Amino acid sequence: MNEPEKTFLSRAWIEISRDALEHNVTYLRSLLPPRCELMPVVKANAYGHGAGLIAGELSTLGIRSFCVACVSEGVELRRQKIDGEILVLGYTHPDQFPLLDQYALTQTVADHAHALALSAYACSASRRCILSCSCAPDRKSRETASAPGSVGRTHRHPTRTTSPGELPPLPVQVAADTGMHRLGIPAEQEERFREIFALPGLRITGLYSHLAASGGVDDASRNFTQNQIGSFRRLTERLRLRPLQESFRFRESVHAPVKLHLQASYGILRYPLPDMDCARPGIALYGLLSSAADTCAYGEQLCPVLSLRARVASVRRLSPGESAGYDMAYTASCPTSIATVTIGYADGLPRSLSEGRGAVLLHGQRVPIIGRICMDQLLVDVTALPHTRPGDIATLIGRDGREEISAASLADTCGTITNELLSCLGTRLDRLAL
Repeated sequence: MNEPEKTFLSRAWIEISRDALEHNVTYLRSLLPPRCELMPVVKANAYGHGAGLIAGELSTLGIRSFCVACVSEGVELRRQKIDGEILVLGYTHPDQFPLLDQYALTQTVADHAHALALSAYACSASRRCILSCSCAPDRKSRETASAPGSVGRTHRHPTRTTSPGELPPLPVQVAADTGMHRLGIPAEQEERFREIFALPGLRITGLYSHLAASGGVDDASRNFTQNQIGSFRRLTERLRLRPLQESFRFRESVHAPVKLHLQASYGILRYPLPDMDCARPGIALYGLLSSAADTCAYGEQLCPVLSLRARVASVRRLSPGESAGYDMAYTASCPTSIATVTIGYADGLPRSLSEGRGAVLLHGQRVPIIGRICMDQLLVDVTALPHTRPGDIATLIGRDGREEISAASLADTCGTITNELLSCLGTRLDRLAL
């Protein structure tokens, strides 16, 4: 392991591999049509990797569009100077619609009522005040971003330059419910889509859906996924939409071109679709899949991006019969050396790894977690490593020498998926790209 202790002195931190991230971007792009755009999902703090850090690195790789779950995540990306389109995949309350303008975010239309509310806001007098008022939050940064040579600053959508008195259209994308029954307009309700596309004040920039079972390999999952794909294609045909790569206009409509997208990570890997404009990789972008088995299956194609490290704070000796940690959950049966490692469940490490169910890597060897994981610290048995000293680096996810603890195997041990495990990694962990 290349130890960063000379330049990085945090108690616990996450390392992001630039090489692994670039490798994954290159591989995922190779599975898509040449003109199909990657629109990475950086919600939940980029699955725990650090949204601003990951989006910044992706920007250097030519990525110009990102997906987040909620408006606050989009605002945070803008505050970290991320340029390009940011699509909010989830619901935004009407009281937060002004943030869409202030931070140039593209909102998903969650259902018909949501579309009506967005249209009403887009045409409202209050919006005119928001767009023109000198005291509007972030006005200065939005104006600066629209200036030539402002790459890397807060993005301002070009359609927002309008004549006096004219309100620019609010960019939105419409979600189609093809079977997941979570958000979106039911795909069979063609007239609802036509009504939404005709609403005043809105500029429809995309139409998309989400594949609910593309990770499954059983017949039922495959059939369900194919039915979803078919439902989405039938909808686009009825609306006379064509992918931008095929036709750069929305046929028989006054609307601007509409991006079509359907695939997330598993969809990209297992369901090639030549007729889409974008794909939304999430967990695969970070070199993993949801289960240990799936991650292993694509182990030669995808490279894990994240490593989780912490420091040894102290080393001490227990005599037989002495206990350590809360509730005397560990009692030494023989002379034992233990080390305190500066990471705990408040940092996102599952407490279920307590009492020997989990381990860390020290000096290239696996040592067990003993006792109960605390909020900020944990204990490991280092009897087999007599040279362990305060300041040594412990690896909780990642590689040390020939040993590795993968996020997928850790999630499997905890009875969950990698998505949940990583997205729980806390904000007090420092994150750095190497």
